Amino acid sequence: MSFLSAIVVVLMHQTPDRAPAIPKATTEAAKPATVPPKWRLFGETRAWAENRGGVVFGRERDISTVLLRQRLGIELRPTRWLKILAMGQDTRAPNYQRTRPGTAQDPADLHEAFVEINPDAKRGWGALAGRKRFTLGDQHVIGVPEWGNSGRTYDVAQLDYRQTNLRLRLLFVSAVKFQPQRFNLPGLGDRLWGIYYELPKAIPRGVLDVYLLRHDQNIPGGFRGPGRLGSTNFGTRVQVPVNKVWRLSTETMGQTGVRGLSAQRAMGTISSVSRRFSWHESVASVEYKYASPDFDQMYPAHHNRLGHADLIFLRNVHSIQPLWKLTLGRHTKLNVMYTANWLVDATQPLYGFTGTAIGRDVRGQSGRFTGQEYAAYSTHSLGHWQLGAGYAYWHAGEFIRKQTPGASPHYVYLHTAYTF
Repeated sequence: MSFLSAIVVVLMHQTPDRAPAIPKATTEAAKPATVPPKWRLFGETRAWAENRGGVVFGRERDISTVLLRQRLGIELRPTRWLKILAMGQDTRAPNYQRTRPGTAQDPADLHEAFVEINPDAKRGWGALAGRKRFTLGDQHVIGVPEWGNSGRTYDVAQLDYRQTNLRLRLLFVSAVKFQPQRFNLPGLGDRLWGIYYELPKAIPRGVLDVYLLRHDQNIPGGFRGPGRLGSTNFGTRVQVPVNKVWRLSTETMGQTGVRGLSAQRAMGTISSVSRRFSWHESVASVEYKYASPDFDQMYPAHHNRLGHADLIFLRNVHSIQPLWKLTLGRHTKLNVMYTANWLVDATQPLYGFTGTAIGRDVRGQSGRFTGQEYAAYSTHSLGHWQLGAGYAYWHAGEFIRKQTPGASPHYVYLHTAYTF
């Protein structure tokens, strides 16, 4: 057990001393509800067991492993206008059957450490600097996929201006590359910067965001191939409630710039329609995704975007995804998902989860249909504990059968987590 793991276990078994009871009126006078606590300690311990079959559609051997994650952090609020947060993380994959990637194992490292000015202000200026689990909007552009063992974190600098009807963000974001053998240092060869503008009052009970962002990535930063990636991204995010039960949502992004040695002209869109039902508080939705062959997907919280098993990259793909969410009792949620994927351009590659091409027919004679996935997954929460399980099966389509060994992957997992 790592040093960080031991600290988390000790804290989980401590019982804090109870303070003397204070009359309600005295409590409210001494500490208004709007004043945040001066400090708090938080953490997580998680264990995850999974089996993956048909890895890369049969090109790699199956994986059966246990993934362990421990987190411990502290947040300080010395004044109303200042927030300081730091969190350490330790992730392990003790029986991983191949070289352990940083996304699976990154022992004892700094996951978050930032300072934020005016974090709760509704009006005026604010700022943030440091390492943070950072998100924007629906996490289609910048997200934190906590599904992975090591999660994701960014080195961030942000300047905010807020009014009741707008929020303007000037930001610089660089994705942290996990380095299991040493401390995770900043790697500015993969960076995103620009303007993100939120207009919460523009659509009654809806959402309107517009943004202009520049993404630069060189070979040390993760770009594959000669040259570099330099994409300028202009996009908008819109959510419109039709009535009390129907909701429409779309996010569309156009891109221009360079990819490697060629000019880049690309676009992508994610659109959905959802309806709420009173039966088991269920929500049914259908989501459509499109990404052209040169699309730069940047840093989305990609899990579930193109299937629960995380096999496909958001590039050169059409996708349709119905999803049904049910609430079973007070503590249990069940999700049933179907996903189907096609190539946009049959002569261009299909891209796997890491962005690597896993098949290509330059003559376009292997068809467009890559496959369909069936998935069911559930979580059960009880206090600080959560238990989850799921299963996904990908039925290989014509393109997969012709351009790979043709295996139909499956994914089964069980996890438990305790957070405080």
